[in-house]
Amino acid sequence: MLTQERLKELVHYDPMAGTFTRIKLLKGSRAKLGEIKGYSKKEGHLKTCLDGKEYYLARLAHLYMTGSFGEIIDHIDGQPSNNKWANLRNTTKRGNVQNQVKAHHQNKSGLIGAHFRKDKNKYESSITTNGVKKRLGYFNTAEEAHNAYVEAKRLHHPTCSI
Repeated sequence: MLTQERLKELVHYDPMAGTFTRIKLLKGSRAKLGEIKGYSKKEGHLKTCLDGKEYYLARLAHLYMTGSFGEIIDHIDGQPSNNKWANLRNTTKRGNVQNQVKAHHQNKSGLIGAHFRKDKNKYESSITTNGVKKRLGYFNTAEEAHNAYVEAKRLHHPTCSI
């Protein structure tokens, strides 16, 4: 398992820029010294390979700064490629979901908090707080359902970025 000490032997992390620079190569490695751009995975999270294993750059930043990988590393601004230290926080799955700023890829309306209900021929909006789902109502448009969700989110999850 990669340790903070080993990580710091291989790379330098600039917490203000959120970038990594490779400072040491292993024998036989095809990598190059210099900035690690990372390669994009699903939904824009950046990964790289160190010591033959893939790692998310956000988790490497947390390891570099704190000595642990953390539970779940959340991008506060909702931009998964922004690995500046001030933009990262260790959180739980619940905390990470509460900071969701885009609709799930399966959401056909494209708006967070707006789901079309065929049986009602309307858009439904709901929010979950502390594991309890609260229905916000049915709306004629996806935009109205989304706006109800945003209002509820500001009330129930005030530290989130939406």
